Amino acid sequence: MIVIGYPGVGKSTVSKRNIRYVDFDSSPFSNKEQWESDYVFNAEMLSSHGHVVFVSAHKAVQELLKNSKEKVVVVYPALRLHDFWIEKLKTRYIKTQND
Repeated sequence: MIVIGYPGVGKSTVSKRNIRYVDFDSSPFSNKEQWESDYVFNAEMLSSHGHVVFVSAHKAVQELLKNSKEKVVVVYPALRLHDFWIEKLKTRYIKTQND
């Protein structure tokens, strides 16, 4: 299964608790042109081998995954958590300076 997860929804936290879960960082791919294809291909391969793969929510990644043979779900914060989620992301940015 592939899980499209927006920033701050807990991809890293969940994946630390179970070796079957993979927090698939897009950073190693994103410095290449058309990186999304390689990224999605590798995510699908991991998923086909029984892993739950957490991927980035980049629009191009979402578009490619629309045609995936793997089960794909999207995780995003509930609307009622909007303010909490925004504050969480601001705090994380201040600590890490990472977009």
